[in-house]
Amino acid sequence: MTPYERTEASDGQLLHDAVLHARDARTSTARLLADLAEIDRRRLFVPAGYPSLNEYCCGALKLSSDAAGRRIHAARAARRFPVIFAMCADGRLSLTAVNLLAPHLTEANADELLVAAAGRTRSEIDELIRARKPMTESIGWVQPLAPLPVPARVDSAPRAATPAPPSPAPARVDSAPPAATPVPSSPAPARVRPIAAGRFAVQGTLGKRAADALRFAQDTTGRDLSSILEAALLLYEAHLRKRKCGATEQPRRQPSATNSARHVPARVRREVWRRDGGRCAFTSDDGHRCGSTWRLEFDHIVPVARGGASSVDNVRRSHNAHAAERVFGVAFMAGRRDERMRASGAGRT
Repeated sequence: MTPYERTEASDGQLLHDAVLHARDARTSTARLLADLAEIDRRRLFVPAGYPSLNEYCCGALKLSSDAAGRRIHAARAARRFPVIFAMCADGRLSLTAVNLLAPHLTEANADELLVAAAGRTRSEIDELIRARKPMTESIGWVQPLAPLPVPARVDSAPRAATPAPPSPAPARVDSAPPAATPVPSSPAPARVRPIAAGRFAVQGTLGKRAADALRFAQDTTGRDLSSILEAALLLYEAHLRKRKCGATEQPRRQPSATNSARHVPARVRREVWRRDGGRCAFTSDDGHRCGSTWRLEFDHIVPVARGGASSVDNVRRSHNAHAAERVFGVAFMAGRRDERMRASGAGRT
C-alpha cells in the first residue's frame, strides 16, 4: 500500500488526516516563505548559479514560474511585516490573501489591515481593499461579441474556403466605449468585483433577446446601463424571495390542509428563512454548520416518508439531495433520480 492510497481509510480517518495534512501544508508554506525571504535578502541564488530568485525557485525548488512569483511576492511582504509568517502558518491568511494585501500594506495600516483580513475569503478581502482604495468606475456599454467558431466538417471531398464575415460594429451604448477594446472570441464567464465601498463592477454576456430588452429599457426610460440592471435584479430578487421563501408584505391566512404532505406553506417558508438567515442550516456531526447560500431547498429534518410534518421546527434550508442521501442512502437516492430521468425522457417522446 502506497502513502497515497486512501481506499481503505474510514470516513472519519480520512477527514481527520486531511485536517492534519492541511495544517502541515500551511506550516510548510510559512517556513518556505521565511526561507525565501532570507535567501532573497542574502542573494544566495547568485552563488547557487541562478540570475534571479524566480529562476532559483523554478530550477532548484521545481516550482512553476507562477507559483514561484506568488511565494516570492508573499515572502517579501512577510519580511516587511513578520506577523504574516505566523498568520499563514495558523491559517488566518492564505497565500492568495497575502498577495492581494501586499501592495496595500504600509507601516501605518499593516496592523489594522492584516487583522481585518484574517480568516476572510478572497472576495471579502477585495471588498476590504476597495473600501480603503476605490477604483474608478467603468462606463456602462454594450458590444456584440464575435460568433463562436463552428467545428470543421470532415468530408471526403475538399471544400472551397469560405470568407470570414466582417466584424460587427459596436452596438449603440449609453456612452462611447473605451478605445481599442478587443472583442473576445468567446463569451467570458460572469464576474463581479468590488471597485469601491458598496460599488461593484460586473462583467458578463447576454443573449440577443436580453440585449434587445436592455435596449428597449434604455430607449423607454433614458436611464443608464447600471441603473437598468440594478432595477431588473431587484425585481428578480423580489420574485425569487416570494417564490422560494414565501416573502410578502401582506401574508394571507393559510388553509389548514394541503393537497400534499410535502408542501411547505408560505408562512413556514418565511419563518424558516428568517430563522436561518437565508443560509443552509445543515450541521455536520462535529457541529459545523454549512452556512452556504448556493442552490438551497426547503428540507424536512424528519422526512415526510417517516412522518415528518411541514412545521417550522421540522423544516430547514439545506442542500436537500445530501440530506436525503444521509437518511435513505446514496444507492436508493441514485435509483430514484434514475427513475425520474427515465420518466422525464418518456414524457418528451
